[in-house]
Amino acid sequence: MNSIDLSSRGVHRASVAERCLLVAVLGLSYWAIGHDWSSTVRQDVLEKTQFERAQNRFAWSQSGTNNASAFGYFLLGGVGFVCLLKHSSRKTIWTHPLTIICILYAAWCALSLFWVPYFWFSIRKVTILALFLLAVFGLARRIEMEDLCWIAIVLTSGYLVIGVLAEIAHGFYKPWSADYRFAGTRHPNDQAVQCAMLVLALGCRTWENRRRDWFLGCLLAVGMVSLILTKSRTGLACSMVALAVVFLLRTRGTQRLFVASAGIAVVSFTLIAYTFVSVSASERAGDLAAMGRGKDVNTLTGRIPLWKAILSDESEYFLIGKGYTSFWDEKTILKYSERFLWQIPHAHNAYLDQLLSVGIVGLSLYLALISTALWVALSRYRTSSRPALLFPVGLLVFAIVNGLTESKFPSAGVGSLFMFMSIAVMALHKPAGASQSIAAQADTPRQSPLTRWTEFSPG
Repeated sequence: MNSIDLSSRGVHRASVAERCLLVAVLGLSYWAIGHDWSSTVRQDVLEKTQFERAQNRFAWSQSGTNNASAFGYFLLGGVGFVCLLKHSSRKTIWTHPLTIICILYAAWCALSLFWVPYFWFSIRKVTILALFLLAVFGLARRIEMEDLCWIAIVLTSGYLVIGVLAEIAHGFYKPWSADYRFAGTRHPNDQAVQCAMLVLALGCRTWENRRRDWFLGCLLAVGMVSLILTKSRTGLACSMVALAVVFLLRTRGTQRLFVASAGIAVVSFTLIAYTFVSVSASERAGDLAAMGRGKDVNTLTGRIPLWKAILSDESEYFLIGKGYTSFWDEKTILKYSERFLWQIPHAHNAYLDQLLSVGIVGLSLYLALISTALWVALSRYRTSSRPALLFPVGLLVFAIVNGLTESKFPSAGVGSLFMFMSIAVMALHKPAGASQSIAAQADTPRQSPLTRWTEFSPG
C-alpha cells in the first residue's frame, strides 16, 4: 500500500528540516524542564527511605522555579512567539470555537490572580501557562497533524533511548526484576505518558505508510514493552482504552460491528471465567492486574482516602477555586503528605485539581475544550479519513481517562503540549479539501453562530 497523497487534499506538510528543528527545540526545552540523567537514582533512594526521613522534594520545589526550568519555558514561549510573527503560507483561522474556548480558559486562569493568597507564587504559574500557550499556537501554525505525529514519534523515541541508557549507566536497568519500574530520566508515571504517546502516534503512522511498516512495528513493540515496564497501571489502562477507540474507528461497516462484538465477548468471557477460578488463582490474577504493585490496591494506592479528605475539607474552594495552580502550595503538600504518610504533590485527579484551582467555571471550560476537540477530531476524520487525525482522538481519550486517577492533564508537561497542539492544529487550519474560493465565500449567506458550531459535528 502506497503512502496517502495528502498534497491533493490541501495538506501542506512541514519540511524535514522544520520538523527536525522543532524536535530539537522541544527536546531541549522539556529536558531542561523535567528530565534528569540521575532521576532513576533519586527515585530508588526515595522508595527505600522511610517517609519520616525523606525530604519532601515536591513541597520544596513549590518555593521557586530553578534556572533550568525557566530556560526551558522561555525557550518554548520564545520559539512560539517567533512562529506567530513569521509569515506562513498556510491560512490561519483565529475564530474557531476551540480557539475561543481556550482563550476563555486561559483568561479565567489569569483572572484568578485577583483572589489568590500568594500572588507571586501564582503569577509564576500563570506566566508558565502564557509561555506554554504561545508555544502551542505558534508551533501549531507551522505544522499539520501528520507533522505532529512525526515529531511525537522522534521526540518520545529519543527520550526513551536516553532513559534506557541512563538506567544502564547507573546499573538500574533490570527488567527481569520483580520490583523493577522503568523510569529513565523521569518518574515512572511520567515515562508512561511518553511511552503511551509514542504508541498512539505510531498507531496512526503505521496506517498512513506501509513502506516502512516493519520498522514502525518494531518501534511500536518497543514502546508498548517500555510502557508495561513502567508498571503504571493508569498509563497502561488509558493506553488500552485509547488504542481500542482508535482501532474501532479504523474499521468500517460490518467489520466495526464484528470488532466491537468480539471485544465485548472477550470481556464477558473473562468475567464469567473469573467466577469459576479458585481463590489462589484469583489472587494471582489480581496481582497480575496490579502489575506486581499490590500494596493499597483496594484504595487505588491511597487515592480514595485522599479524595475523601479533600472533598470534606476543601469544599470552600469549589466555586471559583483558590487560584490557578495555587491550591498545592508548600504548606498544603506538607499537610496532606504528613497526614497520609506519602509524598502527595497533587490530588491525583485532574478534575478535582481543576475544581480546587480554578473552580467550577475553570473546570467547565476545560471539559468544554476537550469534549469539543474530540467532537471536531471525529468529524475531521470522518470526512477525510486521514490516519493522523486519529492521533488527537487517541490523545484526548487518553487524557480524559487518565484524569480520573492522575493530574498530568492539563499541565505544562510534554503530554499536555501535544494534546493542546493537536487541538490548536485543528483550530487554526481549515479541514483538508474544505477551502472555498473568495467568490464562493462572498455568495455564501451569513451563518448564525449555531450553524457555525454544528458545522464541526461528526453527524
